[in-house]
Amino acid sequence: MKRAVLPDQLQRFCQEGLSIALFQLHDAVPALAALVAMLEQAMPARIQTNLYASFGRESAFRAHHDPHDVLVLHLHGRKRWFGHGYRPEVSAQPGLVPDAHLAPAQWDVVLEPGDVLYIPRGQVHRAAVEGEASLHLTNSLLWPRGSDVLRWLAGGGMADVGFEADVPVYGDAADLARYESDLRDQLRRLADTVDLRAFLATFMPQRRLRLPLNLGLSSDLAPDCWVQPLLSAGLSLPTEGGACVPFNGGEVTLDPQERAMMAALLCHGTRQVADLPDLSGLDAGTACETVARLARRSLVLLVEGDAMGREFPP
Repeated sequence: MKRAVLPDQLQRFCQEGLSIALFQLHDAVPALAALVAMLEQAMPARIQTNLYASFGRESAFRAHHDPHDVLVLHLHGRKRWFGHGYRPEVSAQPGLVPDAHLAPAQWDVVLEPGDVLYIPRGQVHRAAVEGEASLHLTNSLLWPRGSDVLRWLAGGGMADVGFEADVPVYGDAADLARYESDLRDQLRRLADTVDLRAFLATFMPQRRLRLPLNLGLSSDLAPDCWVQPLLSAGLSLPTEGGACVPFNGGEVTLDPQERAMMAALLCHGTRQVADLPDLSGLDAGTACETVARLARRSLVLLVEGDAMGREFPP
């Protein structure tokens, strides 16, 4: 079945107060993929970006709370946000709050283009457009949780605790009882020896990032092209030679030039191509070739200078 947008009907619906929600937009818009990559590089969280366009006074959702922290980035128009306190029964699913059960607003704030609002997990909130229309992004911050720790443990996170013995499916009641007793002992031992530092040290390097697809590398890189590293910001690299480093759940090998370039980017942050020879100690030609190799392996993200402006965040 062929689908097509009907602009006239869409305009009419918008005039009648339609709200439009576009989910996982970072999978389709390179600039938003860059935003997600920066956020995921800077914090141990998975990021999901949605876009909401509201027309008229109504918002896309009634009062509700989310099962994750949210960063709202306002893009167009004006929108007033209201906070109605916390719900202690925060679960894995968002929860709508009927008007009859809605507590009085504890705070309200108007967002304009460029404003950012942080909404903690479980905070009941709602919004209303002030004016004709508004547009904003929501970046969901999915922090590691106990369920991630359990999956890590089940995958061998605690090597000295084993659960590989077969369940005696054909055994008698005594066999099952012995297995249950042994399993309980192992679970108690596991609970007593959980090491969250070890979990975080494993979880952060093994996160699966949304890797960019860098096209246009058949031509020379423009001097004003921005280069953003995608390796973990806290990664320690050797001062000379190559390196083998964790990346996206595995390991990648950097040759000496790639190691020098990545070390410069991790130290100084996102920089333009013209700045990289001085920062990396490589000549201009080698610096461009090295960036191109890193881009082909999705170890850096390239953004045209005009797309991001001169004030690309470090």
